[in-house]
Amino acid sequence: MGTATSNETLPKDVRRWLALGVLLLAACMNLIDVTIVNIAIPTIRRALHAGSTELEWIVAAYSLAFALGLITGGRLGDIHGRRKVFVIGVAGFTAASTVCGITPNAEVLIAGRAAQGAFAALMVPQVLATIQVLFPGPERMKAFGLWGTTLGLATVGSPLLGAVLVQGNLLGLDWRPIFLVNLPIGVITLLGALAWVPQSRSERPLRLDLGGVGLVSVALLLLMYPLVQGQTLGWPTWTFVALASSIPAFGMFVAHQRRKAIHGSPLVPLALFRRPGFLGGTLLGLVFFSGIVGFSLVLVLTLQDGLDFSPIHSALTVVPFSIAIALASFVSIQLMPRLGRRLILIGVLEMLIGTAAAKITVDTAGSAINTWTLLPSMLISGLALGTIAPTLVSIALAEIPTDDAGAASGIVNSANQVGAAIGVALVGAIFFGQLPSNLPEHSAALYTKALGNTLWFNLGVFTLCLALVALLPKRRSAPAAQPAEMVQVSEPPLSPRPVAVTSPVVEESIG
Repeated sequence: MGTATSNETLPKDVRRWLALGVLLLAACMNLIDVTIVNIAIPTIRRALHAGSTELEWIVAAYSLAFALGLITGGRLGDIHGRRKVFVIGVAGFTAASTVCGITPNAEVLIAGRAAQGAFAALMVPQVLATIQVLFPGPERMKAFGLWGTTLGLATVGSPLLGAVLVQGNLLGLDWRPIFLVNLPIGVITLLGALAWVPQSRSERPLRLDLGGVGLVSVALLLLMYPLVQGQTLGWPTWTFVALASSIPAFGMFVAHQRRKAIHGSPLVPLALFRRPGFLGGTLLGLVFFSGIVGFSLVLVLTLQDGLDFSPIHSALTVVPFSIAIALASFVSIQLMPRLGRRLILIGVLEMLIGTAAAKITVDTAGSAINTWTLLPSMLISGLALGTIAPTLVSIALAEIPTDDAGAASGIVNSANQVGAAIGVALVGAIFFGQLPSNLPEHSAALYTKALGNTLWFNLGVFTLCLALVALLPKRRSAPAAQPAEMVQVSEPPLSPRPVAVTSPVVEESIG
């Protein structure tokens, strides 16, 4: 796979954009797999004779393994090479998907889902980290814009893809194609990575902080497990004890990282949080995605369970959301250099307007809401997400030295994942708390009323985001100074012999 040497250069322009395509294909594969299984759960239950506990773990195993491994996966890329860790992640994810697709029972499926999440945690952080290394200045903004477009298309498109694969019953395989589709995609991604994605790693001699890995894993498990399982289990006392215990656990992790910063290689360089863009971007991402994912959950439940929309009808209802994300991501690429954090402010205001429009629609139309009445709010909210996602990542990672690109990417991804879990837990508690345990046969009005009341939470979240925008820097400062040869990037096999170049410094203002 090639070895990194200090005088090797970035690949040619064509290779860089081909490499970006490979990275985005992997990100898309992960994002689709996060949600596609939800569409097939009823079919899986019948085919595998799975009980309710097993069904819960088919969903939860992926989320837990993914969240627990993101920070460690990002740092492993800094230490051992981002392409190497990316390739391992893609290969493992593809193999685990195959296991899920041919599983004979629910137990093996749960194990396969956990393996998918663990390998995704190796794969996903390398995407943003490699973009950070490969693309300087304005090109990086374009790359992050394409990443934001991929984020939206994959997240919204996955229910539609899942519905088509399940209802189509391809080759008589029933629900299994939702996992087996990853086999050809994974092989293409793997071959593309070996051909076009360059190797890069930290110049500093780093070692994996095993103590830090253990502490952060325990802290995240104490936080994530009750969030993922609490609603299903009825929030027993131990879930609150675990959540409270996560606070001192994170405190112990931070204290350990401070010691390692002096005497070794920390898993998370705490100095990253002294950079306003990274701190503000990470915190804003955590809060923002708690509102996005929670809203998506209750909307789909209302459409399918309350209004009896088919999976395909439900997915088509949110297609305008996806289209708006793609359009806004493209436009935000052009506006980022001039507007910077003001673009985030515009996006948050759009999200508030879109959420308010959704609430007015639901409160007014009630059980008569349909695809067309939801269209305005879907379009506005999609424009908001397409504006915020690429811009926020660009600001968060702008000041990060390339030595720590993997660690920073892992932290950003982990914060978004934790935010999503918090949002799902809180929104789920509010939404289901308004529904009776024994729903009547015709319960559309109950679902829509619960949805309308739950949207107060989302309005509160996005209002908080308005305040958090102030934490972002008004202007982008240059990354920490480092010699050009500090960024190690090597061509994949069969590439022309590289020529040494200097590493560009981002100097443009983001307003």
